[in-house]
Amino acid sequence: MLDQNLTTAEAYRACIVDVHESQSIFRTLLRALSSPGEIHRLPPHLVARSRPGLVPLMALLSHNTPFAVSGDQSEVLARGLARATFGLATSLTDAAYAALLAGDLPDLADIRCGSDLRPDSACQVSMAVDGALHPSTPSDATIAITGPGVPGERFVRIAAEHPELLRVRTVLGARRERPPVGFDVWLVDATGAVVGIPRTSVLTFCFTSAEIRRGN
Repeated sequence: MLDQNLTTAEAYRACIVDVHESQSIFRTLLRALSSPGEIHRLPPHLVARSRPGLVPLMALLSHNTPFAVSGDQSEVLARGLARATFGLATSLTDAAYAALLAGDLPDLADIRCGSDLRPDSACQVSMAVDGALHPSTPSDATIAITGPGVPGERFVRIAAEHPELLRVRTVLGARRERPPVGFDVWLVDATGAVVGIPRTSVLTFCFTSAEIRRGN
């Protein structure tokens, strides 16, 4: 895991991936979006040396691909990622890919959602979750997921404290569930577990106020 007082050079070194690592990340992300709500895992050695929520962008970015990083140490992380991938650090409004890391959320209305004519112009978002993602049963689920790629209904539990659950709900609630308009989200926890939430998924938030107060 990267130190809290990292330099641009350290961020750059942490964001470099070879072709095999990039392909492994990319396959994981595709599987996560094609089977919403299933738990997948990013390569452990990449998670250990970087910020887990940043790892997806290491494989998705290439020359001049516009991206944004939001949260703690976003500026130094964006500089290191741009240097490692040749991507173009930009505002959230213009980003094709975004990483929402620990810290305050940006204005989610700035995330590109595409249009009926150009759904491919929507952003894809990697969100770091301060908690743990688990497959679940209906009785202890945080989120219930239906839609394409889900046989019936799938359940995910997010073991996190109240503020983080609300943070996740805020981001997922901003997806504008009117396909093809909207943005895709990968939830990534500290261990590198990944859950894909495509714009085509319909979500139900299952936790109650009492459950939030005591943590999930």
